[in-house]
Amino acid sequence: MPKGLWTLVSAVAVVAVVELAHLLSLTMPIRYALFPPLAVIAYLALFDPWGELAGWRSVILLPVLAATLGVLLVRLPEALGIAIGLGAVLAAMALVGRRAPPALAVVLLAFLLHVTSLIYPLSVLISTLVVYGLVHLFRQLRPRAGA
Repeated sequence: MPKGLWTLVSAVAVVAVVELAHLLSLTMPIRYALFPPLAVIAYLALFDPWGELAGWRSVILLPVLAATLGVLLVRLPEALGIAIGLGAVLAAMALVGRRAPPALAVVLLAFLLHVTSLIYPLSVLISTLVVYGLVHLFRQLRPRAGA
């Protein structure tokens, strides 16, 4: 697929993911399906489906872990909770050997919204599973270079 067409398809897919998450977020059980870092996760994964930031650890594991940490730490004094959350996400990135910069924003969002419900990580899981499903589809549309 030509690069220009790939860029267009990827951009449309990112918008579609965000809009789907918006629709999901209108239902109470999945109210955090639309979270700002989702657009970044989708962009990084879908524009380069074979890249490091398109793997399951970057797309699903680290954001869901960050959301869970945020929910668990939000009851601490804010500065302490944020410091522990960011440090834990950075340590998790090192531990799993993958980067996921949006995961840092995911943990911060729990503090900004004062989220104390596990609905937040569940919502993040659902949205990131959609993105990862599209990554697999995009890998079929755009085989790895040199393959």
